[in-house]
Amino acid sequence: MTPLFRSIIVLILFTLAAPVEAQVPDWQVNENSYEFTMTLTAFLHVNGNDLAGANHRVAAFHGNEIRGVSSPIIQSGQGDYVAIMTIFSNTTDEEINFRIYDAATNTVVEAATSITFEIDANIGSRFMPLIISDQVLNDETAILDFGFDNAEVNTLSIQNGSIAIEIEDESQITQLVPNFVLSDGAQLFNLEQEALLSGQEQLDFSNPIRFQVRSEDRSSTQDWMVTVSVRPEPVARFYRKNSVCFLNGEIKVEYSIENESVSLRADNFDTQIQPIFEGSTIFRDVPAGTYTVEVGDIIKEITIE
Repeated sequence: MTPLFRSIIVLILFTLAAPVEAQVPDWQVNENSYEFTMTLTAFLHVNGNDLAGANHRVAAFHGNEIRGVSSPIIQSGQGDYVAIMTIFSNTTDEEINFRIYDAATNTVVEAATSITFEIDANIGSRFMPLIISDQVLNDETAILDFGFDNAEVNTLSIQNGSIAIEIEDESQITQLVPNFVLSDGAQLFNLEQEALLSGQEQLDFSNPIRFQVRSEDRSSTQDWMVTVSVRPEPVARFYRKNSVCFLNGEIKVEYSIENESVSLRADNFDTQIQPIFEGSTIFRDVPAGTYTVEVGDIIKEITIE
């Protein structure tokens, strides 16, 4: 084998072993060929990742004709990147499909998103852009759970866009750190459309706060009102009925916390424990004597004569 031939073989093997990289697509539109336009504000999502940065690109196609090209730019104050695109056509009702160039993987993917061309239409906004993605994303806007990192929740009710929470300590209400669980991929925003992260923000809940949940596909939002109240100091009232003739007496306890246990104790008397049901409980057939009644942190001495 001659040295020249050997060098040629080595060069061929090196070329075959070298990685093959796709070229950045040279997507361009001949704008002068079209009469009508529409505009689009879009968010790019590929293989589970949001695409951020001007190196990524997206192109609109009708068939194999390129009708628009754009790259993501950052939104002021929100941290999201959106692609603002002008799409061209000579007629309405054309189907427009999309291809995305992912600069991170140097690949071009077909998007699952498609739209219909409408003359002078404006689709999407900076807060609710059209998602151009290679997969179908979640459109749900639910808050599945809501609590606080720095306060114990006594009761929680979630229904129809409203959340009612009761906490124990009034001093905590102005500095609560909410933690929450949302629909897959959804985001929580305040009224200034600033994204909030679970367990990160300290908020004052002395008045109800309205939040907004945006779905993963950014196609829908839902308002949620969160109202926090402080558990009131428990109120107890005690009543007695003395023994009459051959009938023993009774002790009635009213208490503001449902299902709380009430105990009745005395010397030479088997302790009785009953729950508060519909606001009260009654100990019947209580012999004459002095009893200690305890409910919550309240202790009362009652004498049956």
